[in-house]
Amino acid sequence: MKFKRIMCSGIIFLLYISPVIADVFWEQQSTISDDGYTVTSRQKIYFTAEKFAFDSDDGMRVIVDIIANTITTIDETKKMYYISNVDEMAQKMDELKAQSEEILTEALKNIPENMREEYEKTLRNQLNNIEDDTMKPNAENYKPTGKISQIAGYSAYQYFASGENGTSYMMWCTKDVDIPELQTFYKNLGEISFFKDVSPDPDMIKLGFPVKSIEKTNNTTIMTEVISISMESVKNNCVFSIPEGFTQSDEIFLSDAEQ
Repeated sequence: MKFKRIMCSGIIFLLYISPVIADVFWEQQSTISDDGYTVTSRQKIYFTAEKFAFDSDDGMRVIVDIIANTITTIDETKKMYYISNVDEMAQKMDELKAQSEEILTEALKNIPENMREEYEKTLRNQLNNIEDDTMKPNAENYKPTGKISQIAGYSAYQYFASGENGTSYMMWCTKDVDIPELQTFYKNLGEISFFKDVSPDPDMIKLGFPVKSIEKTNNTTIMTEVISISMESVKNNCVFSIPEGFTQSDEIFLSDAEQ
């Protein structure tokens, strides 16, 4: 799975003791298909201009605080949490890439020499698909198709864009949901080096609030669709705080989707 993209979908640890109220939250469903293997999950996104929390249906919560530059992963089943900063995550990504290169080199040793070049090409394509540092199209690259769909109770206009390496992007946006904080969040997120290549273009919000997206590259399709949106603050819900009684872990752990 695209690790950095998932981290961009929900990361956080706010160093406040008092509860923080989310300005808006929505529920969405994500489906990832890769060579016939499909994973579907539901998430709840709690959002403010400076941070957001991401709840998945496997009992994991990921929180991003772009001001404190920290990431917190909470396992509500095991009652554990792990706090890291962006620099630490970048280092772990480099370590994973190095390990992947070692595994690839070892795997090629057992391949006949006349097949090695083609096999290496296939493995590297798969590796690049997992790491996925492909730059996303800017807002100006998205062109309207003229089609309108009803999604989550809103009229959504369809847009299309082509990306690097044959990747295609389809987006449905609605003007009926106004969240100006989202543009500020995109801008702040893009200023953090770790998220720079996966952060959406702040001008994307000018197309409207994205209620559905489909990204296709090679044999992989990633579809995300919003199911419901609430514009009311989430009162008395400490979505940006670590639950009382949880134990801090010495090692990072991942949700099913991240694994």
